[in-house]
Amino acid sequence: MGQDNIDIIGYQYGYWTVLGESPRHVGKSHHKYMQCRCVCMRKQHVRKDDLTSGKSKSCGCSRSAHIDSLEGQKFNSWKIVSIGPIRNTHRYVLCVCDCGYMGEVRLSAVKCGQSRSCGCTRKGGRTLLTDIAGEEFGHLVALEVHHTHKKSGAYWRCLCTVCGNDTVVQRSNLINGTVSSCGCRRGLGRKVAKLAGCSESAVSVVMHNKWRNRGGVTPELAARVKEIAKEVGYSPWYNIAIT
Repeated sequence: MGQDNIDIIGYQYGYWTVLGESPRHVGKSHHKYMQCRCVCMRKQHVRKDDLTSGKSKSCGCSRSAHIDSLEGQKFNSWKIVSIGPIRNTHRYVLCVCDCGYMGEVRLSAVKCGQSRSCGCTRKGGRTLLTDIAGEEFGHLVALEVHHTHKKSGAYWRCLCTVCGNDTVVQRSNLINGTVSSCGCRRGLGRKVAKLAGCSESAVSVVMHNKWRNRGGVTPELAARVKEIAKEVGYSPWYNIAIT
């Protein structure tokens, strides 16, 4: 009797328990697959010959039996908080970054150094522990930490130098320039676009002085946008100089 004709439903192979035969469309046509459940309760389709030969013994969790000891350990800016699930054959862990951001990261990427932080270290190495009080970010001046969030990190209370209002902004949005004011100047860019007869994105490209590399923005349009921007007093913080 051929190996493929042996009924192995209900049998255990290593950490696998065979639940039944997989549909015909699963895997390659010349191999038979079985639906199995690992001791970690993860279900997966496994080649039948890999089960019977002992080549496949688990979904991978048995190789990571030591991972519980990784909780609390620090790898670069990541600190492992708890062990997460296995997805697409990869083990994930819940980590907290030095900046306060918390998220799931692939364990192998954390251990080998492929993932060193949430990305905050690429922005000048500023973390939650770095005091940015008094620093200017566009039209905003950071005053003090307002609160922290376990996933999104620190939020700072900032003073808008344009209108004098206080606003609370996520630290990462300050550093990467996503937020540069309390929103009081948002309408000026829209006004410039309307008067110049172009889109707001075109105004942004011109004010970034990158219009020469973009199609659809002519020198005449760029000059008109800059002239109107001067008239209405629109000068974004990222603009070098309106010439």
